[in-house]
Amino acid sequence: MLAGIGEKKVADAIEEAIGDERHWVLFGGPPCQSFSNANQNFSAQGQGESKEDVRAKLWKNFVEIIANHRPSVFLMESVRGLLKAKNDDKKPVFDEIISNMKEPGASPGRKGLKKNKTSYRLFGLVSGKQFTGDGNDFLVKAEECGVPQARHRVFILGVREDLGMENLPKALEVKKEVNLSEVIDDLLKLRSRLSQKQGHVDGAEEWANFIKTAKDSSWFKHPRTVDSELKQILEETLSSIDLHTDRGGDYVRSNKEPKALKHWFFSKGFRGAFNHETRGHTVSDLHRYLFIACKAKLTGEKSPAISDFPDELMPDHKSAKEGTSFLDRFRVQMPNRP
Repeated sequence: MLAGIGEKKVADAIEEAIGDERHWVLFGGPPCQSFSNANQNFSAQGQGESKEDVRAKLWKNFVEIIANHRPSVFLMESVRGLLKAKNDDKKPVFDEIISNMKEPGASPGRKGLKKNKTSYRLFGLVSGKQFTGDGNDFLVKAEECGVPQARHRVFILGVREDLGMENLPKALEVKKEVNLSEVIDDLLKLRSRLSQKQGHVDGAEEWANFIKTAKDSSWFKHPRTVDSELKQILEETLSSIDLHTDRGGDYVRSNKEPKALKHWFFSKGFRGAFNHETRGHTVSDLHRYLFIACKAKLTGEKSPAISDFPDELMPDHKSAKEGTSFLDRFRVQMPNRP
């Protein structure tokens, strides 16, 4: 938001939204790409902050908003890598953020920061207790909260000191895991599109034929990369391809219902799914997805990593060989897990 319209306009918009309200809540968070595990310049492994990546320091703008507008409560969200990231001086970014958020009006800032004595008590959603020094108190694991995904995020909850100790936040309730198949098995089965970048005409028959050319590839025939068990699954998958598989669309009508969290995903008034459609893939990528989908089915544990690819299927990118930004490029979701 700051990058899009500028700090003054953001400040004015906040003031207008608050109006005469005494109590209000600020939700937000700085861009998380800089702290992501997949980022090469600023990794969660503590390689240090990239001086070129200004997003890594935008959390200071968030602190300035807190200092200048004094919300009753704020909730800042970021990625897990924030807990291990280091700043330019090789010191933990997280410690600096916590110190600034406790007393935002006293934190060092740029021109325009309103100096004041406003202070906040910080709480972890996991423990429901005031922060004691363990960053993991702020780490929320979605699968432990009944959400059908394994996304881990840092949430910092701040309550203004002058509000007293009544009605303190409670710890998040631990709930039974909800796996992927329980919420998407009711969706219409789709096929991917053929990318037009290679001049292909997209069609069900063309799509199926291109996938089946995998059987003529050297990796498919090599016992080192495809043992007898994996080869059987690959052949069964190729023989079961449906030429009439749909590609989806903006709205796909269906009378089926999810097995879990129906109140989240299903409405009798709609009787269908929105934005349920596929994207285009190159032929080589179709073979890669075929390989990892079948290998994942064989192991039944987790999606294969880029290091599991046969040499012939390895993407022709330097970053793929380095194993950094390509970590999430090719992945399949396991049906028996969030």
